[in-house]
Amino acid sequence: MVVDLFGSDAFDVAAEFNVSPYMFYPSTAMVLSLFLYLPKLDESVSCEYRDLPEPVRIPGCIPVHGKDLLDPVQDRKNDAYKWVLHHAKRYGLAEVIMVNSFKELEGGATKSLQEEEPVGMAI
Repeated sequence: MVVDLFGSDAFDVAAEFNVSPYMFYPSTAMVLSLFLYLPKLDESVSCEYRDLPEPVRIPGCIPVHGKDLLDPVQDRKNDAYKWVLHHAKRYGLAEVIMVNSFKELEGGATKSLQEEEPVGMAI
C-alpha cells in the first residue's frame, strides 16, 4: 500500500492485512528530513521555532532559522502543527519512503536519511 505524507494512519490497515506500507513523499528530501526530525525537535524546544536564537540544525541540511520553517510548523498550538507532528511520528512505520528528489540535488539530506533512519529509502 502506498500513501502520501498525510496518509500514515492507513499503516494500521496495512498491518492488519499484512501488506507492506510505503509512502510517497512529494516534497524534497530536506522537508522529509525536517519532518522526521520534528518529533525530536518538538521534545527539545519549548518555545516557538521562530523565536529560537540559533538556526535549527536539520540532519543533513544547512541550518535554517526557525522563522523560515514551513508555515504548518510555525504555530505549535495550531491543529495543523499537531497533525503534522502526529504523521511525522508515524513515518518510521513505512517500509519505504519514496521522496521527490535525487542525491545529486540534495546530497546531504539524502545521505542523512539513508544513514540515520531505519526506513528503507527509494530515491
